[in-house]
Amino acid sequence: MLLSGCGGSSPVLLAPDGRGDAFQIFLEGTPATLGVAGSPRPVTFAVRVEPLPGRSESPVARSVSFEVVRGGARVLAARAETDAHGVAAVEVLHAGRPDSSRIRARVEDDPGAALDARLLSRALVHLEADSGTVVAIPAASAGVLLRVPTGQAWDLVPHVPSARRGHLEYAWYRSPSMRVTEDDPAAPPPALQPSRAPAPLSSAWFGNALAAWPAPDWSSAAMRDFPRVGLAPSRRIGAAGATRDPAADDLPSAQDVFNCRLSVHARAPLARVGQSIALYVHAEEPPDPARVGEVAEIFDGHVAPLLTALFGDPTDLDRNGRVLAVLSDAMEGGVYCGAVHGAGREVMYGSWSPQRPPSADLRILAHEFQHVINASQHYRRGSPATSDEPWLNEGLSMVAEWKAGYPSSTLSRSFSFLGRVNQGIPLLGEQAALPFSGGWFLFALYLGDRFGDGVYRELGRSGLTGRANVERVTGMPLRALVRDWFVALARSDVPAAPGEGSAWSYRSIQLAGEEERARVCDCLPAPRLPGIAWEAIPASGNLNLLRTLAVQDADFFRFTPGESPGVLYFHAGGDPDVELFAIRRR
Repeated sequence: MLLSGCGGSSPVLLAPDGRGDAFQIFLEGTPATLGVAGSPRPVTFAVRVEPLPGRSESPVARSVSFEVVRGGARVLAARAETDAHGVAAVEVLHAGRPDSSRIRARVEDDPGAALDARLLSRALVHLEADSGTVVAIPAASAGVLLRVPTGQAWDLVPHVPSARRGHLEYAWYRSPSMRVTEDDPAAPPPALQPSRAPAPLSSAWFGNALAAWPAPDWSSAAMRDFPRVGLAPSRRIGAAGATRDPAADDLPSAQDVFNCRLSVHARAPLARVGQSIALYVHAEEPPDPARVGEVAEIFDGHVAPLLTALFGDPTDLDRNGRVLAVLSDAMEGGVYCGAVHGAGREVMYGSWSPQRPPSADLRILAHEFQHVINASQHYRRGSPATSDEPWLNEGLSMVAEWKAGYPSSTLSRSFSFLGRVNQGIPLLGEQAALPFSGGWFLFALYLGDRFGDGVYRELGRSGLTGRANVERVTGMPLRALVRDWFVALARSDVPAAPGEGSAWSYRSIQLAGEEERARVCDCLPAPRLPGIAWEAIPASGNLNLLRTLAVQDADFFRFTPGESPGVLYFHAGGDPDVELFAIRRR
């Protein structure tokens, strides 16, 4: 934060060390003094003059001139005489508005002995609001002084909501020389308002469709008591009395497990034909028919109808009325390889293990089924893209896992996400890779919580991708949405007030909670999601904390002053891409 400068409007070139022909001039104090714009209290600007060895007699009274060569500060005396120690001082008033003034001191009979110092005049914001209030800090990036009353705690969130630029530096600063009193002019910050958005995207068809599909009892590992909703059970190949299905009769008897992630050729026999899925399983040991049948029946009775209501219907280019799922014990995770556009088939791939519960298979199938639907929607629209951009497409597939009732992976990703803030890593990261998927999930879930779950079908059928898709469907700039999402994350441990809108809160996940889901899935290193990991700013002492924000990134700080009001200086070099909001915690 300490800035010094040379040069200015004078034709005399300043020596970098303040040396003249006979004297050298030094600044008493720091190269930059920070204070409140418009303060009625002047600050003292002092210099010390010393003779150069062998070029002058011992110090005698010298006249030193002072002038403001740039900015709006005002010197109360144009010159001063040195004292017995060679020190000359004048008083300077801060500019009446935010300003960076340059003040020059020069030994009058040795013009080369001169130096410049800075007087920074910054707006003072008095943080005073009701508990839970979110306030904006205007023009914070250019530098602002924040005063926090005793007995209050405030959350401070510097952030970069845009994807235009990253690696932007900002700093928190405090020193004993920062003098702020009740006499200094201060303004309360304006309350921050959620970005304006159109009415939530919802429709009767969507509400009625979801109401028909109750959530599964995913607390049961076997999931055998899941209700069959309106659809006939799937049928095992060759089962006695099975109703003939001509489309199923045309299904291949086996599939190759080779795909865009698994470079192995092996035969996966057809193990089960459901109403909406055909399961092919490649394993060392033949799969248990009851286990395969259970997966197919739950997919038919719950996963497929819920996700088609949420995201839309898949195509049926291969005219068999089903999505093909090829599972292999040589595979890890799941993948969709673009078969809708590339091969005219609805096929997805996943891992297989008889040791894990059916819910693990269904989680993978729910995830990949959303990818099939997304590709199908783009195919129908004739979109030049075969699917949405990875950050949004993956986020939607993780929403599919969560909504279908298989939260183990999304809970784990959310836990990791909440603990890695303040590390200069994008929280959303449109161009980033899978390590950022926790942010992709939580942002996609936020879209549904804010605009209604109908937003997911609209995102699929718009024909657009990524940023343009989100902005078209929500009617809002992505930058504004990301800023509001940061507020929702910061308020993750604050229950929504009655009647409060959904712009700054989640309704389908508790980021500081989810104890029951965490207990059942046993997938977290702690009993619950912890909420955002706040970094405490020390209540007193010197502070010079320099940090870097990535694109679409935010840092989360909590400040509680001690026995006297706390004062902090924030600045980001004037970069308008860095913004700051604050929340009264208590």
